[in-house]
Amino acid sequence: FVLKRKSGEHRFASMYSVTVDRGGLHYLVTVFIDLTKRKKAEAELDRFFNMLPDMACVASADGYFRKLNMEWERVLGFSIREMMEQPMTSFIHPEDREKTIREIEKQVKGESTIRFVNRYRAKDQAYRWLEWNAAPSPDGLLLYAAARDITDRRLTEKALKNSEIKFHEFFENISSGVAIYEVVNQGADFIF
Repeated sequence: FVLKRKSGEHRFASMYSVTVDRGGLHYLVTVFIDLTKRKKAEAELDRFFNMLPDMACVASADGYFRKLNMEWERVLGFSIREMMEQPMTSFIHPEDREKTIREIEKQVKGESTIRFVNRYRAKDQAYRWLEWNAAPSPDGLLLYAAARDITDRRLTEKALKNSEIKFHEFFENISSGVAIYEVVNQGADFIF
């Protein structure tokens, strides 16, 4: 809770109370702990966390997000609260769930993840390709991860591959001779 001092300054505090019985008398012993420095440090950490250009999160081994930065809302469209109320697996594309669960199990056992890719459902029901880096906490109870939206890159790679396939099909099925060359220093180097 918040305490207001005579000076008008607000302090964050925690209170613990226990009852004690001594010689027929009942006492209430209360301890106040000043949490102001801790709250300020948490606020600074949150500020940094939300400045990150990638999707950053902390998840628990039970499969729920515990902390998400604002980039999650921008990329997927769900509010942070909506994301934290559902298991992580409910957002993962059905074809990617098993491999993602195996990856999470490896992290819980202490292994880090580098460049793991899966698809996450956005609020508009479209799927976004995410590339992950993740590491477990020393006790394995929390997972720290950063994900980058690579959907545009994946779509570009797919379009390029389709273009290459069409290009090769064209040349394999053409009935006349074709040569492609590149002019280099006023000469020609044949590519095909």
